[in-house]
Amino acid sequence: ALVGWNVTFVILTIAFWTLTAIDQSHCDRFYFTVALAPVGASIRWLLGIFNKKPIRQCKSGGEVCWDVKTWDFPFFTFLANVIGSMLSTGVDAGVYHNCGTNAEFAVVSGLCGALSTVSTFIGESHKLSQKRPDGWLFLRYVWTTIIVSQVIVVIILEAAVY
Repeated sequence: ALVGWNVTFVILTIAFWTLTAIDQSHCDRFYFTVALAPVGASIRWLLGIFNKKPIRQCKSGGEVCWDVKTWDFPFFTFLANVIGSMLSTGVDAGVYHNCGTNAEFAVVSGLCGALSTVSTFIGESHKLSQKRPDGWLFLRYVWTTIIVSQVIVVIILEAAVY
């Protein structure tokens, strides 16, 4: 079943990329957005795999190791949200000085939209709220994601203005 879904995904992606290349009318914005969305979703999915598997990093010559799984912080979902915010802001900052093209719209809506989905953010937040009833894990994740993303957005926008 997984192979069938992957084949379907590849065929649909190729079809939308082909339609994007062929159709130069008003619809190409839609095709390009739909063609980029699976790329963002795939990156998010690949990053999300690492939330489930422990990653051990040991310094050479010693047994000082850290294990991402023990953090109780979905770091790779956090990373996807921050990267999506950075890319979206970077493209928007570039569009600020000129009229946005269909490609820029597609990157923001398709790639970044799928990379930084609210549903996954809410799902991870809910899991953390269930792990610890006092809400500490939930609040730490939510506020870290929001604050780090907003700080990066402000830095990118300020750099673009000056």
